[in-house]
Amino acid sequence: MKKLMTILACGAFGFLIILHFACSSSSTPTGGYGNSPTPTPAPGGSGLVTATTSNTFNPAAVTITHGNAVTFVLGGGSHTLYIDNGSGTCVQNYNTWPQTITFPTAGTYHFHCSNHSACGTSSCSACTGMAGFVVVQ
Repeated sequence: MKKLMTILACGAFGFLIILHFACSSSSTPTGGYGNSPTPTPAPGGSGLVTATTSNTFNPAAVTITHGNAVTFVLGGGSHTLYIDNGSGTCVQNYNTWPQTITFPTAGTYHFHCSNHSACGTSSCSACTGMAGFVVVQ
């Protein structure tokens, strides 16, 4: 009887552990641009984002290591690049391409094209349309 109780207790404990991990979720920073993309880890700690002719950024989300950079290139079209300061307020406006931007501090930095997004130039964190974000770890 004692052996049966031990087996049942171990089985119940194992079930609870499996249930915990099955129900856990990780959160991904999101912008207001529809289906939030999963950040693409950048090889070597730096990243590349292309502004495309289809009015998107590719990839729309990238993960880098703090102290590294993301290079934004123009793949076609007429685009601008606004990047926030990590607090959701746009402070950088770039109209020339390419732009290589170093991110020294961990955080989430949203970006958008003012020509092809709905958020204006004062807020970068709730954009719809041509927008994305950089996760700096």
